[in-house]
Amino acid sequence: MEIKSCKCCNRAFGYNGGPVILCSKCDELLWGKVKEYLKEHPNSSAEEVSKETKVKIDIINDFLADDRLKSDDIDNNINQFDKCQGCGAIIDKGNRYCSSCLEKEKKKKILNEISNIYIEEQRQDIKVSTNNSSRMYTESSRLGRRR
Repeated sequence: MEIKSCKCCNRAFGYNGGPVILCSKCDELLWGKVKEYLKEHPNSSAEEVSKETKVKIDIINDFLADDRLKSDDIDNNINQFDKCQGCGAIIDKGNRYCSSCLEKEKKKKILNEISNIYIEEQRQDIKVSTNNSSRMYTESSRLGRRR
């Protein structure tokens, strides 16, 4: 079991997997709000549900990914969404990554660029040192001692 931080209250909890990253208390509360709203207002859009229940849209998307909501329940055809190529979370159509994975990808790209610059600098240093015709002496050879 992995320890994660709840998306809603930021408390640590034992995460058992799946797209919904909420502690049991918040999960129960938020899912109850969404379910109740949809009973009273069937076929509402995810944006409407989010606005009226004050449940973040990404949590509603997590409920969609967790198959708690069906396209019959909410006026959001699942085809309007894609899965994140990094973690598999439901994201808006046309995006490749969720915001969390996008940040990770940006950091990886920056680290790769820094690594490539460092490697190139090392190559340049090696070229300079091999092109230099001066010899390197140890202390004992400079003093005329032999082993």
